[in-house]
Amino acid sequence: TANIESTMSEGKQIQMQAYTDAISEEKAAVASLAASSDIFDIKRELADLEVEAEYRRRIKQVSVEVKKRLDYQVELENTKKAFIRDHIIGWLESEVIASITPE
Repeated sequence: TANIESTMSEGKQIQMQAYTDAISEEKAAVASLAASSDIFDIKRELADLEVEAEYRRRIKQVSVEVKKRLDYQVELENTKKAFIRDHIIGWLESEVIASITPE
């Protein structure tokens, strides 16, 4: 009978250890689930930051391109004015010289 009792006791100990292991695995799974929620929040925040950074980069790029185009337009207008000024000065000089010199 002692042998039977020890076998039963041993079986009971094995079963208790199995339940203890299962409980610890479940606790680890619950902790992992809580951590995965935090990880998901962190990943979502990281994605939001990446979207924000891309938005800011594109806004800066648009700003630079608009400035280039505006600078081009200003330079174009200045060049037109300089050309007209030079043309008028040349025309006036030729007219003055033509009126002074005898024909």
